[in-house]
Amino acid sequence: MEAIVIKNQPSTIKRHLPIISAYMRKTTDIWNVKNVGYCNQQLGNYEKALKFFQVVDKMLPNDTWNLGNMGYTLQRMNRHKEATIHHKKVYEFDSSDTWNKYQLGYCYFVQYELDEADFFLQGDDDKYALLHLGSVHLVKGENYFAMEKFKHSLELFGSFQGFIATFNLDRVQLQGDYGISAETCDLVAEELENYSHTL
Repeated sequence: MEAIVIKNQPSTIKRHLPIISAYMRKTTDIWNVKNVGYCNQQLGNYEKALKFFQVVDKMLPNDTWNLGNMGYTLQRMNRHKEATIHHKKVYEFDSSDTWNKYQLGYCYFVQYELDEADFFLQGDDDKYALLHLGSVHLVKGENYFAMEKFKHSLELFGSFQGFIATFNLDRVQLQGDYGISAETCDLVAEELENYSHTL
């Protein structure tokens, strides 16, 4: 029996998780171990997810899919230093993996390593990476470039509501860790809200 392939939807995941878990107890099929880990990750059960990914890591230490998901799971647990290690391994194996590069860039951003964050967040096709890159430019005092990246990100989000929800997460870092004033963040949000009306 092959591993069950699931769609990335909470309702589907919840429905299949018991089936995958039950089958996994009867087999050593590594794909099922991956699936259970991924299911738990998507449901927010990060401690459980990490345990399954660690099992896979012992059997397939160079599996880039698993390394990337271990890194992402650790990010969600606010263990960014550890997450960086796994994302760097993926980058060493496959430097063309843009999703992994963006995750690595974000890890560097929250660890105050702006040059590295700037390097790995470069790209024009991911709304989250562009938003985080805008934040990097803002911290560096490069306000023009920050707004350019923020506007491009907003265009890809397609709505101000979607954009501002993620920007507010970065804002915690900007104001708390980097000392950007609340007034500056408010002005950025206001300008972007006005820009959204032109789209």
